[in-house]
Amino acid sequence: MVDHVVHFFFDDTGLADDPLRAVGAFLYDRQEAVAVARVVAEIDQILLRYGTERPNRFYLQAPEWAELTRLAGDTYRRLVTSDTALEES
Repeated sequence: MVDHVVHFFFDDTGLADDPLRAVGAFLYDRQEAVAVARVVAEIDQILLRYGTERPNRFYLQAPEWAELTRLAGDTYRRLVTSDTALEES
């Protein structure tokens, strides 16, 4: 599970390198890119602190995971709000 998250942000999409480049492709605006950048930064900090070779359970139980979950939830709500606004216009 954690592997999929890491690969999505760091390997598959390029969001870890420059989320602003995704604006217009699959992010709508700079605010979405900034929100995604915060999630990526939190993931990066967790991986820098604990390494990349631990089992999923370890990361999910790390104290920092709660903040990551909060940031991810905020980002998800921002993305959904953007989608809804565009569909209604």
